[in-house]
Amino acid sequence: MDEVLKTITISVITNGAVLGLFIWVFKRLFESSLSRRTELFRREIELINQKSFYQYSKLYDEQAQTVKGVYAELVHMTDQVGYLVFHYNLLEDHPELFEQYKVPKDGNQQKWDRYLIATLSEKKEDVKAKKLADTVSIS
Repeated sequence: MDEVLKTITISVITNGAVLGLFIWVFKRLFESSLSRRTELFRREIELINQKSFYQYSKLYDEQAQTVKGVYAELVHMTDQVGYLVFHYNLLEDHPELFEQYKVPKDGNQQKWDRYLIATLSEKKEDVKAKKLADTVSIS
């Protein structure tokens, strides 16, 4: 009977050790597989993030260029509006400065000559406005 108990004890211990070894091996394999899959998933997420970053950074660059263009146009329009306001305020305050730029109503040759010289020699309104502004500041 001692031998039967001994045999049963040895077989239980042996089977338990073998079973424990199998459990340990499968646990290690599962952990290894899980860690590999986790690493692959992490790399895939990083690639998706980089792809999204580059796509959105390109979109943001395009938006920035558009905003820059719109801002430049607004600045230009603001300058033009300022010039027009200055011009019309100057016209209201000092109409005598613009006599040479008015179309003559009569056939006076001197007025027509003065009008043609003033309009044909100065093509840009900026030159006219600067000259008129200088004339006002001097007097």
